[in-house]
Amino acid sequence: SLVKSKEIHKRASRDADARIASRGRPARPAGACGTDFLAEEDNEPDFRIDSVWQAGGNILLVAQFKAGKTTARNNAIRSLVDGDEFLGVYEVTLPDGITGVLDLELSRKTSRKWLRDQGIQNTDAFRIWHLRGAGRSLCITDAAVRSEWAQDFRSCGLSTLILDCLRPALVAC
Repeated sequence: SLVKSKEIHKRASRDADARIASRGRPARPAGACGTDFLAEEDNEPDFRIDSVWQAGGNILLVAQFKAGKTTARNNAIRSLVDGDEFLGVYEVTLPDGITGVLDLELSRKTSRKWLRDQGIQNTDAFRIWHLRGAGRSLCITDAAVRSEWAQDFRSCGLSTLILDCLRPALVAC
């Protein structure tokens, strides 16, 4: 009876662990017959930034040290909140929500000065988190940390996120 009770407890614990692990996991997509898949119509992609950033997509800006990545980031922020052309060339479709910036590199003072230099008009349309020296607060391998960040993003209506820069985020845990 005691052995059976322990087995029942172990099984219930495994079932509970499986249910907890599956929370937030997207449903498994259905497969498609090749004929049906290839017969689907291709629509022109919607771009957040024309020819540069597909709406709903991800981009990665890579360049050598001091090549102007943060200047490009700040131009993107201005473009995404004010609707100006990105780099004065690429048309921008404004996101439906707030643009967020996780800044793991610059000091608050430097970031503030450089963003002011952009002349951003719609300053309520972006939110910035300064994580320089606090990168461990972005330990995305920790479910509780991910949940806290996700709640913060949802509560402010975030729809677009810029992470600057990647390396400190990768070594945060």
